[in-house]
Amino acid sequence: MLTLLAPAPDRFTVQAAAEYEYVVDRPRESLRGRADDLSLFARNMPGVVGVMAAGEDTYLYRTARSVPFSDDIRLAFLLRRTVEGDSVTVYRSVDSLAADYMECRVRMRAEGSGRTAVGVRLLLRMSRENGSDIHLLAPVMGERFLSSRMESDLEEMLETFAGKAAAELHAAIPAVTASLHEAHP
Repeated sequence: MLTLLAPAPDRFTVQAAAEYEYVVDRPRESLRGRADDLSLFARNMPGVVGVMAAGEDTYLYRTARSVPFSDDIRLAFLLRRTVEGDSVTVYRSVDSLAADYMECRVRMRAEGSGRTAVGVRLLLRMSRENGSDIHLLAPVMGERFLSSRMESDLEEMLETFAGKAAAELHAAIPAVTASLHEAHP
């Protein structure tokens, strides 16, 4: 599926992508339906203030982020969930041309010995007629600088998320249950 991410040429656009992989000491089958669930993000991702079902495989994902010298940036993304094969779940903005666009791709890969690597790739884009609608100083700082800052923020957020999510998954799926699941698929 082709996703068009090009904003209108006269708009002020800030966009960034970040990727992080973490390992959970549980077999992949025991993580199915947990590691790629948006509620895991709501509980463990900095800046996520809520996730609500908005229809079949559609979710309203709300965020808030404090930034220096500005009001909080609050964004809402209407996301559709799709599954690619048996190991990739994608949450993508319903409207690829929306002013606030997000794509979150979660991939699970067996690591052997009852371990699973969970890779998360996050892409965000904010586009406005005027950069000052994003931040008072945005026109002065420029799209490239703000995109770079947003990328650094996403990397830190994913690292924090990975640690918290792995701990939650370890606690939710006891090692004994995980081992039995692996022995009897």
